Amino acid sequence: MEAVQVCEVPLPAPKRQEQHYLRKDRSWEKAEQQAQEIRESWDPVKQKLRELDELKQAQELGEVTITYALERWLASVKAVSDSGNEHTQSKYQTAAKHIGAWARSNHLIRLTQITPDALDHWKSLWSPKAKNPNDRIGKTTAGRRLEKVKRFLNYCVKMRWLAVNPAAELKAIKPDPSVTWPLLWNWIAVFVEVPEVLKSTVFKLGRTVFVSADEAGDVVVD
Repeated sequence: MEAVQVCEVPLPAPKRQEQHYLRKDRSWEKAEQQAQEIRESWDPVKQKLRELDELKQAQELGEVTITYALERWLASVKAVSDSGNEHTQSKYQTAAKHIGAWARSNHLIRLTQITPDALDHWKSLWSPKAKNPNDRIGKTTAGRRLEKVKRFLNYCVKMRWLAVNPAAELKAIKPDPSVTWPLLWNWIAVFVEVPEVLKSTVFKLGRTVFVSADEAGDVVVD
């Protein structure tokens, strides 16, 4: 009986054009997978389920949620501040609202999910031309917001909910020098028709009038 010799015949390598299509197919698969993840993140039902899952994890781990911490912080501010100082309380409520909105938009539920990296990225988005209306602020308001964020997280450290303040190392934002303008008293005639939003920001000290654009939403006049 004759021995049969088996020879391995190498298959031809894919041509360059075929390789291009293979890479293209894999790229489309990856892109479609990413698109599906984005679509699912927009689904309000799935988003709510993720939030409930995070809440369950927080309860199991004994961690405090951001929503609860904000509520406690506001209650503490109200308790120690002057009962008639509604303006101060309103500022803290606005800060809490912005922190909560930021956390929800980034799917952050637990306090421990707030990291220096996440806060620094949020801070980098604050500008007069920001896409998000909540982040569309000037330097003076941005500086005040950062101060409120640090105070909130300091409160969380004081309550032993956090070991350290994740915003502690974030650099302070210097106010814009064009935000507050000193005007001579005889120039106040230009403000005969003062818009409602500016009425609380025009005040007299002696014979000098200051207009604070920070309280008016960073209105800057060149």
